[in-house]
Amino acid sequence: MLEAQELQAIGDTQQVEALMINPRLSGYVLTQLNDLSWEFHAGILDVWRNPKLSYHALKRLNQPQVMILKAEKDSAFPGETVAVDIAFVSRCSIAFGSQVTVRVFNPLNEEIDTSCRTLSTSPGIQILEGVNVPVEMPGEYQIRAWLEGDSRPPVESMETILGLSAIDWNDLPVKPVILGERKDTILSQFKNLAAEGSVPQESIIVAAHPATLSREEWTVLFDQVESGKVALIGALRPADKDVIQTFAERGIHLNLHFGIGSWMGCYHWIPDSEFFTGLPSRGLAKKPYTGCIPKYVLSELGGSLQAGSMRNTQTHKEPLKMLWFSDIETIALGAGKLIFCQYRIFDGIGNDAVSTRLAYNFLKHGAG
Repeated sequence: MLEAQELQAIGDTQQVEALMINPRLSGYVLTQLNDLSWEFHAGILDVWRNPKLSYHALKRLNQPQVMILKAEKDSAFPGETVAVDIAFVSRCSIAFGSQVTVRVFNPLNEEIDTSCRTLSTSPGIQILEGVNVPVEMPGEYQIRAWLEGDSRPPVESMETILGLSAIDWNDLPVKPVILGERKDTILSQFKNLAAEGSVPQESIIVAAHPATLSREEWTVLFDQVESGKVALIGALRPADKDVIQTFAERGIHLNLHFGIGSWMGCYHWIPDSEFFTGLPSRGLAKKPYTGCIPKYVLSELGGSLQAGSMRNTQTHKEPLKMLWFSDIETIALGAGKLIFCQYRIFDGIGNDAVSTRLAYNFLKHGAG
């Protein structure tokens, strides 16, 4: 329950902050005040009118002065530098000489940078000089900023960046065989051996972008899996009708549903699994997973569920109940197995650190 409230508070904060720094807007409306009936995700108060975490988050954003920090990415590998934007929004005049102090802390809670920015005394939106955060080790980096020199209540904010452990694609224990289009440089380094009629014995077959596979490639994939291979199937969409039909011909019926939510949440749970090695787990998927969270989820296929999601029914025409879905699931096919992964790891591989780490984990552990 508290994790779901935390997700709501994060989402409400990000949306309101984006509105606040847009000079074309003069206000916003948030729906709704309190939870009720089947709409028990959106309220900033629960059904008994008790404040939820989002209430406290919005209380900060509705003060006369607000500090806003926004990192260009939520996660990074060692050696990367992440830019963090800083904005100050004031609905009133600012005391002369006021300034913003910014400090950066590494995962050991050591201060690695401190700097100040002088504010104009005029009310409005002030875009300040940002800060660059060098990621040197795994763990959480914190960027903290606060207002100094003004007599009003404390004005402060914090942003986090998750540093991940470095990975080496040469460490993969099996050879990935990529079918369909390879839309990024990481996958492009792996030769499409299946096109030459050769699939190494120690290999994992990857349909990174399922809609790009030809009928012949699907035949190769299914034949190899039935003979004992493992195939990883990337994120599917309802629009992939030909792919869905291809699986149906093999007796695998795929039903896709929305896996994202706004005022009606869909919550993705992440267990302690080798697929999530080096990543946050044992809870709901939060900010680090923003770049690859499933847009669509599957009805459970009756296999081994590695990660899933849940939401309630969404209309008055449906009986009120909780619904459970598959985000990552392994099913048997002949002597081999298929791994369905609805996390959009192959859309962000090479650009988004969490997507890249997930892809690496799947290729390293999937054939086991």
